[in-house]
Amino acid sequence: MIKNLNELLAVAKEKESMKLVVVAAQDADVLNAVVAAAKDGIVDPILVGDQEKIQLIAKADSLDLSGYSVVNIIDLAEAARYSVELVKTGQADFVMKGLIDTAILLKAVLDKEIGLRTDSQLSHVMVYEVPTYHKLVYLTDGGMNITPDYDAKVKITKNAIDVAKAMG
Repeated sequence: MIKNLNELLAVAKEKESMKLVVVAAQDADVLNAVVAAAKDGIVDPILVGDQEKIQLIAKADSLDLSGYSVVNIIDLAEAARYSVELVKTGQADFVMKGLIDTAILLKAVLDKEIGLRTDSQLSHVMVYEVPTYHKLVYLTDGGMNITPDYDAKVKITKNAIDVAKAMG
């Protein structure tokens, strides 16, 4: 059982990198995290967003983006749709939220044509490492499913279990 984030990172480094598409990548914290993950061999990023702003941030933070795909799409809704479609068509493995409102991104994720809908409940799982606790803590739905009924709770719980299993 993986008990802390360092153990999780070690396991991730042993696996083949995954294709990550970042929606609205013009965010310094997001770019720094993605570049660090790429250096560790965890992800192979595709940066979607305002290319000029992305390059300015990269220059200011001394980030080398030369090996990454950067797709210049300034309109946030269009960037979200494009990014979600990359996952839908198998050109990327997962989406990361950059400097974009959650509602805009979720609209693309839930789109009937290009979205990532399944028969399950859409939910959110956060992973915390608490220094005084002996293992990772998983928390689900901090604000996404406000008043779920019984069936939704079952699906949310299954999603959280799936995430925990996938993370060891």
